Amino acid sequence: MKKQRVMGILSLILGIFLLFAGIYALSHLRTTFAGMIVFYGVLAVFTGIVDIVSCAKMDYSTGFVPVIGLASGAFSIAAGVMLLFHPAAGGISLMILFPIWFIAHCVSELERLPCIRYERGEGYYIFALTVNIIGLILGAMLLFSPFLSLFSLPVITGAYLVLLGINSIVLGVQNIVQ
Repeated sequence: MKKQRVMGILSLILGIFLLFAGIYALSHLRTTFAGMIVFYGVLAVFTGIVDIVSCAKMDYSTGFVPVIGLASGAFSIAAGVMLLFHPAAGGISLMILFPIWFIAHCVSELERLPCIRYERGEGYYIFALTVNIIGLILGAMLLFSPFLSLFSLPVITGAYLVLLGINSIVLGVQNIVQ
């Protein structure tokens, strides 16, 4: 029970952080990539840590180790560290890293959906499924069209981060309340 509450608090913090990141991206469309790179670097590291902790929790409670989730968490941390320590290269790599990160994160979440359906119910399952399918579509669009990625990155990432933030906040509140 205590571990579920801790995971709920972590998820709630991540959700608030993702929500603010999305709102920031949507409200500062003309901002420089440098500010986005540092902000998204921190976001990627934090998201990766939460993903790995979530996978460890799932292994503990179900005996199932979501390998894709662990890989996604490690990739998020690696991408975040790269963005933080090499911001000059971050602008160019951002066009490739973020679509791959979106896709990896969505695949990781989709892998966990059966457990989520069992633990959280049908309503949250459908919401999480929808958010992650939208993320896969956006990730594919950005990956296959780098120019689209360059010009629409703040709008697409901002909207998706708002959805991810709402998703994490709902999950966090559910974990805290239970």
